[in-house]
Amino acid sequence: MASPPSAAPPLPIDLDAATSVVSGAYGKFANCALTFDWIKMATKQVIGEEELLEASLASSITSWHPSIFTLLTMLLGVVLLLVGFMFVRPVNFGIGAYIGGSVSLLLLTLFAPATTGCATIVGVPVLIAFLLGGLCAWKRGSMFAVIGLVAGEVIGRLFFNLTLKGLGAPEYLAFSCIGFFAVVVACLMFYVGDLTWIVGCSVGGGYLLVSRTLQLTTYFRPDWGLGAFVEFVWPDVTRLHDAYFMHRYAAYLVSAPAIYVPLGLVCVLALFGTWFQLKLLAARKAAALVGATKAAALEMVE
Repeated sequence: MASPPSAAPPLPIDLDAATSVVSGAYGKFANCALTFDWIKMATKQVIGEEELLEASLASSITSWHPSIFTLLTMLLGVVLLLVGFMFVRPVNFGIGAYIGGSVSLLLLTLFAPATTGCATIVGVPVLIAFLLGGLCAWKRGSMFAVIGLVAGEVIGRLFFNLTLKGLGAPEYLAFSCIGFFAVVVACLMFYVGDLTWIVGCSVGGGYLLVSRTLQLTTYFRPDWGLGAFVEFVWPDVTRLHDAYFMHRYAAYLVSAPAIYVPLGLVCVLALFGTWFQLKLLAARKAAALVGATKAAALEMVE
């Protein structure tokens, strides 16, 4: 009886060659972009202004009090806490444009390497970047699905390491676990992405607001002892399965009022920020729906 065929060895992946292709594609794009006079002029202008700005900032930063940067970070926390949902479309556009431009440039390099026209090398990726960026900005859930896909892969791998690997499961099951969580989290994020984004902005904004307020206070009243939360230590997610580690971390959270009181305030602010942003987002959607209804009624009348 013939023995069963052995599994084919995995195809080798030459990382150096892949890196060379990617860097070559971006280098060709940059060189072609600089052949256009207006891009070359704008680049020189921006680089010149950037050097002057860096020199000006370097000289100013040394004379500024650290409280100025703390205050700016605190204001960023307020913005994230109250209107963080407004960053969804700009972020979607940026991510979509980057993905569209990069993928189209790589495909052009791989499948049409003989292309030498700079108008094509620059025009096609830029056009695809704007089209995909605009599509992602219009469809709010698109980038949430991509983020969910990446997050699901991480969660799937973490789940395998924390549970199945300890039970002696073979390594190839990790890919099935990663794929399952990637699909589930991507679909989930597509429908609840706005809520997830708002909660994340609210938590981040609340933390920045509380921690930077305490840091600002320590500059002028260090004797109050409010700086413990400024150096707050987040838990190590790779050790969440360790009962001893979790017990020590829980003891750390309740070790002093300077830690658990600001942490509780962050939770309260996060709840308020989530409620406020959801209410504001619902009001904006309702106003847009009313406007669309009025426009449709006017068209019917005309």
